[in-house]
Amino acid sequence: MSAMPDRRRGMSILVVASVVGVLAAGPAQGKTACAFKAQSADKSARGLALHETPNASAKVLGYISNVEEKDQGPVGASVQVLGAEDGWLLIESAVGKGWVEGRSLTTRLFRETLKAAPDNAAPDLAYLIGNSENSSTAYFEPFTVPVSRIVDCAGPWLEVEIRQPGVKTVAGAPASRDGTVIGWTDRSCPDYDDEGCRLRQFNYPWSPLLAGIAECNFLAYNDDRRGLDVRAEPDANAHIVGRLPAPIKDGPHSGFLSTAQGIGYKDGWFLIEGAPEGEEQFPPETIRFSGRGWVPADRIAVQVLREKLKASPDAGSADVLNLKDIIGEPPDSDVVKPRRVLACSGDWLHVEFARTRGMRPLAKTDGPPDAVRGWAN
Repeated sequence: MSAMPDRRRGMSILVVASVVGVLAAGPAQGKTACAFKAQSADKSARGLALHETPNASAKVLGYISNVEEKDQGPVGASVQVLGAEDGWLLIESAVGKGWVEGRSLTTRLFRETLKAAPDNAAPDLAYLIGNSENSSTAYFEPFTVPVSRIVDCAGPWLEVEIRQPGVKTVAGAPASRDGTVIGWTDRSCPDYDDEGCRLRQFNYPWSPLLAGIAECNFLAYNDDRRGLDVRAEPDANAHIVGRLPAPIKDGPHSGFLSTAQGIGYKDGWFLIEGAPEGEEQFPPETIRFSGRGWVPADRIAVQVLREKLKASPDAGSADVLNLKDIIGEPPDSDVVKPRRVLACSGDWLHVEFARTRGMRPLAKTDGPPDAVRGWAN
């Protein structure tokens, strides 16, 4: 979907202003106050009917037409949801304020789980990353999961229905028999051009990792020709929940590596998630890991893009190594590979490089005498 015309972006500012007024006054009796964006799912030529009251036989105030986009053709117009009652949603649009059925709206998701109730402490019903049996890459991010209808809402929370064959729980069990799950989420992303919606959920106030796990955000590779077991806990004796496939060859000097997103670290182990991207090259029968699990920190590989390693996970800290000393030119992601990954802090990784001839460390670091350690992001 291409960017919305400027006139619509300007309109959205007015809509938000009106929402504030509605919520300040409080919802009408029997109605729930809501505050999130959605998108028309109506594909008819006339457009989505806007009703005076939450009833199919109520007076039609107007029709919300689809928006013509150069690349995508007609796309659903963006609306602001103000309230809910008996499966109907009160919205604000270019046509004005009125009621539409919840099944006539859709949106895109951001949160990686659907909850049993509009509460961060509520149980998770479904996990929306890396577990679609029908996906060619065994991966889908929440943003690509289709929402078949919006069931209800409460403030910034919205209850949605998804139909995703193969969807599982965080623990890896089937979330439903047919892939249909109804649950709550607290962020909607109807605009494809909202870059914030397509980024990974990192350091977000909800869904924190368990106490004692440092949060990470990096792409990991498995270059072990034997493959790599993924375990349920950061323990070599823990139950094996999956496996990162061994690399496959594509000629004498190239091939493809299985990947995973690093999201946490504890006691020499990384918590990884899914099989994010780029694994279409693996044979269809290859069993790829999906969900969450633990791998030994010293068994994964990463590619370093930063030119200089830092003394701490802070861009303002002292330089400890110029990676040009290793390759003689600005770092190349296909070349600069550390010997070990030691730990993480946010999107920073603590890595170790073997000392080589010509390497001139800029500062002394902890570690064995044949290595230089530092932080890269």
